Amino acid sequence: MKMADNEEPQAPITPGSSPSVSPLDDLGSSGDDGTALYKGLKELNKMKSKKHKNLAFTGIILSVKKIKSQDLTLKTSRSFVDTLPVKPGGFAVYEYKVFINEINSSLPILTKKQLDEYNSLKEKYATGVNTNATGVSPNQKEYVKFKLYERIINRFLSVYHIPSSGNETLGGPYMTCKVEFPDENRMFYGKAVKVNSAST
Repeated sequence: MKMADNEEPQAPITPGSSPSVSPLDDLGSSGDDGTALYKGLKELNKMKSKKHKNLAFTGIILSVKKIKSQDLTLKTSRSFVDTLPVKPGGFAVYEYKVFINEINSSLPILTKKQLDEYNSLKEKYATGVNTNATGVSPNQKEYVKFKLYERIINRFLSVYHIPSSGNETLGGPYMTCKVEFPDENRMFYGKAVKVNSAST
Protein backbone atom coordinates (compact mmCIF):
# COMPACT_ATOMS: atom_id res chain seq x y z
CA MET A 1 0.00 0.00 0.00
CA LYS A 2 1.42 3.37 -1.06
CA MET A 3 1.69 6.13 1.57
CA ALA A 4 0.22 9.56 0.96
CA ASP A 5 2.73 12.39 0.44
CA ASN A 6 1.95 14.02 3.79
CA GLU A 7 1.88 10.74 5.77
CA GLU A 8 4.85 9.98 8.05
CA PRO A 9 6.25 6.45 8.22
CA GLN A 10 5.27 4.57 11.37
CA ALA A 11 7.54 2.18 13.24
CA PRO A 12 6.11 -1.31 13.78
CA ILE A 13 4.50 -1.78 17.19
CA THR A 14 6.33 -4.23 19.46
CA PRO A 15 5.41 -5.43 22.96
CA GLY A 16 8.24 -3.33 24.39
CA SER A 17 6.86 -0.12 22.86
CA SER A 18 3.29 -0.91 23.90
CA PRO A 19 3.29 -0.94 27.72
CA SER A 20 0.30 -2.40 29.52
CA VAL A 21 -2.48 -0.06 30.58
CA SER A 22 -2.22 1.15 34.17
CA PRO A 23 -5.08 2.57 36.30
CA LEU A 24 -2.83 5.59 36.89
CA ASP A 25 -2.50 6.53 33.20
CA ASP A 26 -5.48 8.89 32.89
CA LEU A 27 -5.51 10.42 36.36
CA GLY A 28 -4.13 13.77 35.24
CA SER A 29 -6.42 14.22 32.26
CA SER A 30 -9.29 15.81 34.22
CA GLY A 31 -7.32 19.00 34.91
CA ASP A 32 -7.90 18.74 38.66
CA ASP A 33 -4.44 18.09 40.09
CA GLY A 34 -5.76 17.58 43.64
CA THR A 35 -8.22 14.90 42.57
CA ALA A 36 -5.61 13.24 40.36
CA LEU A 37 -3.10 13.15 43.24
CA TYR A 38 -5.67 11.69 45.64
CA LYS A 39 -6.74 9.01 43.16
CA GLY A 40 -3.11 8.23 42.37
CA LEU A 41 -2.19 7.76 46.02
CA LYS A 42 -5.29 5.67 46.64
CA GLU A 43 -4.50 3.41 43.67
CA LEU A 44 -0.85 3.02 44.69
CA ASN A 45 -1.88 2.13 48.23
CA LYS A 46 -4.30 -0.49 46.90
CA MET A 47 -1.58 -2.01 44.71
CA LYS A 48 0.90 -1.98 47.61
CA SER A 49 -1.44 -3.64 50.11
CA LYS A 50 -2.86 -6.35 47.88
CA LYS A 51 -2.04 -9.93 48.77
CA HIS A 52 0.91 -11.39 46.89
CA LYS A 53 1.63 -15.07 46.49
CA ASN A 54 4.62 -16.71 48.13
CA LEU A 55 7.47 -17.82 45.88
CA ALA A 56 9.71 -20.78 46.70
CA PHE A 57 13.12 -21.72 45.29
CA THR A 58 16.04 -24.02 46.05
CA GLY A 59 19.15 -22.13 47.13
CA ILE A 60 22.77 -23.14 47.70
CA ILE A 61 24.19 -21.70 50.91
CA LEU A 62 27.41 -19.76 50.34
CA SER A 63 28.02 -18.38 53.81
CA VAL A 64 26.44 -18.41 57.27
CA LYS A 65 26.38 -15.73 59.93
CA LYS A 66 24.66 -15.86 63.32
CA ILE A 67 22.90 -12.59 64.15
CA LYS A 68 20.90 -11.26 67.09
CA SER A 69 17.11 -11.37 67.01
CA GLN A 70 16.87 -7.57 67.24
CA ASP A 71 19.18 -7.23 64.23
CA LEU A 72 16.75 -9.33 62.17
CA THR A 73 14.09 -6.63 62.47
CA LEU A 74 16.57 -3.94 61.41
CA LYS A 75 17.68 -5.98 58.39
CA THR A 76 14.16 -6.92 57.30
CA SER A 77 10.82 -5.64 58.64
CA ARG A 78 8.42 -6.28 61.51
CA SER A 79 5.87 -7.88 59.17
CA PHE A 80 8.55 -10.30 57.96
CA VAL A 81 9.61 -11.19 61.52
CA ASP A 82 5.97 -11.90 62.37
CA THR A 83 5.96 -14.74 59.80
CA LEU A 84 8.81 -16.53 61.64
CA PRO A 85 8.54 -18.84 64.67
CA VAL A 86 9.64 -16.20 67.18
CA LYS A 87 10.25 -17.57 70.68
CA PRO A 88 9.66 -15.54 73.87
CA GLY A 89 12.83 -14.12 75.35
CA GLY A 90 14.77 -13.92 72.11
CA PHE A 91 15.86 -16.52 69.58
CA ALA A 92 18.83 -17.58 67.48
CA VAL A 93 18.83 -16.37 63.88
CA TYR A 94 21.10 -17.52 61.08
CA GLU A 95 21.61 -15.34 58.03
CA TYR A 96 22.48 -17.31 54.91
CA LYS A 97 23.87 -15.82 51.74
CA VAL A 98 22.43 -18.03 49.03
CA PHE A 99 22.81 -18.63 45.32
CA ILE A 100 19.47 -19.15 43.58
CA ASN A 101 19.92 -20.08 39.94
CA GLU A 102 16.65 -18.50 38.74
CA ILE A 103 17.57 -15.16 40.33
CA ASN A 104 21.36 -14.92 40.64
CA SER A 105 22.71 -16.67 37.54
CA SER A 106 23.97 -13.39 36.05
CA LEU A 107 26.09 -12.50 39.10
CA PRO A 108 29.80 -13.34 39.32
CA ILE A 109 30.46 -16.09 41.85
CA LEU A 110 33.48 -17.45 43.69
CA THR A 111 35.06 -20.78 42.87
CA LYS A 112 34.90 -23.52 45.52
CA LYS A 113 38.50 -22.78 46.52
CA GLN A 114 37.76 -19.05 46.83
CA LEU A 115 34.57 -19.70 48.78
CA ASP A 116 36.44 -21.96 51.23
CA GLU A 117 39.08 -19.26 51.62
CA TYR A 118 36.44 -16.57 52.17
CA ASN A 119 34.65 -18.54 54.88
CA SER A 120 37.97 -19.21 56.62
CA LEU A 121 38.96 -15.54 56.48
CA LYS A 122 35.47 -14.47 57.60
CA GLU A 123 36.07 -16.13 60.96
CA LYS A 124 39.44 -14.46 61.22
CA TYR A 125 38.04 -10.99 60.57
CA ALA A 126 34.72 -11.46 62.37
CA THR A 127 35.12 -8.13 64.19
CA GLY A 128 35.30 -6.31 60.87
CA VAL A 129 38.59 -4.59 61.69
CA ASN A 130 41.92 -4.88 59.95
CA THR A 131 43.48 -6.97 62.74
CA ASN A 132 43.37 -10.65 63.57
CA ALA A 133 42.23 -12.24 66.84
CA THR A 134 45.52 -11.38 68.59
CA GLY A 135 45.34 -7.74 67.52
CA VAL A 136 48.27 -8.10 65.16
CA SER A 137 47.94 -6.47 61.78
CA PRO A 138 47.55 -9.27 59.20
CA ASN A 139 49.02 -9.64 55.76
CA GLN A 140 47.60 -6.70 53.80
CA LYS A 141 47.28 -8.74 50.63
CA GLU A 142 45.21 -11.34 52.49
CA TYR A 143 42.90 -8.70 53.95
CA VAL A 144 42.33 -7.04 50.55
CA LYS A 145 41.46 -10.45 49.07
CA PHE A 146 38.99 -11.07 51.91
CA LYS A 147 37.24 -7.71 51.32
CA LEU A 148 36.97 -8.48 47.59
CA TYR A 149 35.38 -11.86 48.32
CA GLU A 150 33.06 -10.21 50.82
CA ARG A 151 31.82 -7.68 48.25
CA ILE A 152 31.03 -10.49 45.82
CA ILE A 153 29.18 -12.56 48.44
CA ASN A 154 27.18 -9.57 49.71
CA ARG A 155 25.58 -9.15 46.29
CA PHE A 156 23.65 -12.38 46.84
CA LEU A 157 20.32 -12.54 48.65
CA SER A 158 20.03 -12.96 52.39
CA VAL A 159 17.64 -15.54 53.78
CA TYR A 160 17.02 -16.15 57.45
CA HIS A 161 16.63 -19.37 59.40
CA ILE A 162 15.41 -19.91 62.95
CA PRO A 163 15.94 -23.46 64.24
CA SER A 164 12.73 -24.94 65.62
CA SER A 165 14.54 -27.57 67.71
CA GLY A 166 17.96 -28.26 69.19
CA ASN A 167 18.69 -31.20 66.89
CA GLU A 168 17.80 -29.44 63.65
CA THR A 169 20.43 -29.30 60.90
CA LEU A 170 21.92 -25.83 60.66
CA GLY A 171 22.98 -24.52 57.30
CA GLY A 172 26.56 -24.52 56.13
CA PRO A 173 28.41 -23.77 52.89
CA TYR A 174 27.35 -26.01 49.98
CA MET A 175 24.19 -27.18 51.73
CA THR A 176 20.90 -26.54 49.97
CA CYS A 177 17.83 -24.98 51.48
CA LYS A 178 14.27 -24.30 50.47
CA VAL A 179 13.83 -20.53 50.29
CA GLU A 180 10.47 -18.79 50.54
CA PHE A 181 9.83 -15.16 49.73
CA PRO A 182 6.66 -13.90 51.43
CA ASP A 183 6.08 -11.25 48.75
CA GLU A 184 7.08 -11.67 45.09
CA ASN A 185 7.40 -7.89 44.71
CA ARG A 186 9.96 -7.53 47.53
CA MET A 187 12.54 -10.21 46.94
CA PHE A 188 15.35 -8.59 48.93
CA TYR A 189 15.25 -11.24 51.66
CA GLY A 190 13.46 -14.48 52.40
CA LYS A 191 13.33 -17.33 54.88
CA ALA A 192 15.02 -20.72 54.75
CA VAL A 193 12.29 -23.15 55.78
CA LYS A 194 14.20 -26.41 55.21
CA VAL A 195 17.92 -27.16 55.19
CA ASN A 196 19.31 -30.28 53.48
CA SER A 197 22.64 -32.04 53.85
CA ALA A 198 25.72 -30.83 52.02
CA SER A 199 25.36 -30.75 48.24
CA THR A 200 27.77 -32.84 46.22
